[in-house]
Amino acid sequence: MVMPPESPAKMQIVSLPYNGLPTADLSKSPLATKKFKQQMQQKRPKKPHEQHRVGALSSSLKAPSPTSKQPKPCASASALWGFNVYHSPQADFADAEKTQRVALLRHKLQLERDRKAQDDASKIEAKRVAQRLDYTKYLFFASKYGPLCAVLYCCSEYPGRVYEIYVHRTATTLQQWASYRLDILKRHARFNVARVTVDTVFGAVVKKRVAVLNQHHHVDRLRRRIFFAVQFRVFSAWKAHVARAIHVATTFQRAMQATVSDRFRQWKQTVETRRMVRQGKLCHATVKVSHRCLYNRFGWWKRAVEKTKMVRERLHRVQTHHMGELFVDWTGFTSFARRHKPHAVAIQRVWKGFRVRQTHQSRVRAATRLEAWTRGVLQRRRTANFRVQFQAAESKLRLELRKDMVQRQQAANRLTQAAVDGEAARNALERDATSRAREKAKTDATQALAKLLPNAYHARLKARMATLKAEFGMETKQAVVRATKDVVDEVEAEAVANERRAFRATTGVPPTACAVCDVGLPFVGCPHTCGESEQARAAAVVAWMQQTTVDQAMAVARIDTQAIAYADTHKFMATSSLQQG
Repeated sequence: MVMPPESPAKMQIVSLPYNGLPTADLSKSPLATKKFKQQMQQKRPKKPHEQHRVGALSSSLKAPSPTSKQPKPCASASALWGFNVYHSPQADFADAEKTQRVALLRHKLQLERDRKAQDDASKIEAKRVAQRLDYTKYLFFASKYGPLCAVLYCCSEYPGRVYEIYVHRTATTLQQWASYRLDILKRHARFNVARVTVDTVFGAVVKKRVAVLNQHHHVDRLRRRIFFAVQFRVFSAWKAHVARAIHVATTFQRAMQATVSDRFRQWKQTVETRRMVRQGKLCHATVKVSHRCLYNRFGWWKRAVEKTKMVRERLHRVQTHHMGELFVDWTGFTSFARRHKPHAVAIQRVWKGFRVRQTHQSRVRAATRLEAWTRGVLQRRRTANFRVQFQAAESKLRLELRKDMVQRQQAANRLTQAAVDGEAARNALERDATSRAREKAKTDATQALAKLLPNAYHARLKARMATLKAEFGMETKQAVVRATKDVVDEVEAEAVANERRAFRATTGVPPTACAVCDVGLPFVGCPHTCGESEQARAAAVVAWMQQTTVDQAMAVARIDTQAIAYADTHKFMATSSLQQG
């Protein structure tokens, strides 16, 4: 029975548990983790609003807390407990569940933050270790080749890797330049050795030939030949030397251009770094380190610039010296050419004649090769056409062979089918005649044995009974029954054999017959089993004919794979060409 609410004057305030119901154990929630459950098991500090609550139901009365607003009782809780309750169980339970969920989410958020902090710390540690290893590599290269450029050192997090790439690239460039320079030096040495050798040989030969005063024409001709050879070699060597000088100058110019572009790129990166510093994108520590490194490395950069200038000056001096040598050589060569121009003209005439003859011979050889190639192409084309014609003739011959074999097989199949049909008709007539003779003989034998007067059938019956009694020891009744059956069977067999001989003598014998049962067969090799029925015999013949058809088809198919003699193919081609003509 629900008690009516009391009047406001007599209203009492009773302190109840937090929800108005026993406290729920939220540590058993599926959302709570193991660590959270352990924390829940520990003693929790009481909250401010829990200090005014009672852990169990009690009837102690307390004065209402002074508030600005008069609290209103909860209707459902008051109806449940029978007195005014100023706490809603549903709202308190929802608040507790919300508080529990917030605590759980905060715990998970803290775990996620800890995990991210550990990941960041591990990444920072890995980066620190990598930078230490990289700095060790940088110290190694710096101890061997000196400090790195200030711009490269300050603008990279891994200067060791940058120095390694720089060293490898420089080594590769030096190796390539060394190979090219060595080739140039070899050519230059070859030219000098050839010039000295030619001068020595020329002097020795001239001295030897000048001594022969009676052979002026031979001396003059030999001198001209030697002069032409020397002139040709000197001019070729001079041209090669000029080409090498141009190549060296071009190579160095490209290298300097690459160096200037590289320095410009570094300067541009430095300008970008300074712009970032001015904008505040880099910290002051980085700026200080950059300034310190720039100051420490400026001396290295200055020495590198001075060394580059020195290399350029040396290269300029070497080029000037080489140009002077070449000018002297060219001056001597021009004077030498003016003195020996007539001889050079004669040598040129001989050389042009030699070249004309060589060109004519090369053209003749080219014409001969072209003619041979044309003949080969025509012959190969003719051979290819003949091969195509031969293959077509072979295909036609195979087609004719297949047609011939198919015609012969069809003729043989028709003859076999006719023989089977004829033998089936003849065998049906013979079977009717023999069945009538068997019935007649059986009737006659049965009637004769049933008579009381002795006859030939009785004599055969007695002889058979005596044989059965002697061999098997049968009684009289058993012997009579068995002997009667045997005699009737013998009479039927004799009548069937006589009727078959008479029928075959009248209508004609079958193509062949079984040697055991004397049954007529349509052809030799016909499948047959003694004592089989007509249906089984017909089925066996049909199966045999089907297998024969399959064998014939395989034989026709084998024609496409079997080899055909060339003589047969040529004969077929000649015959077909005559028929077409």
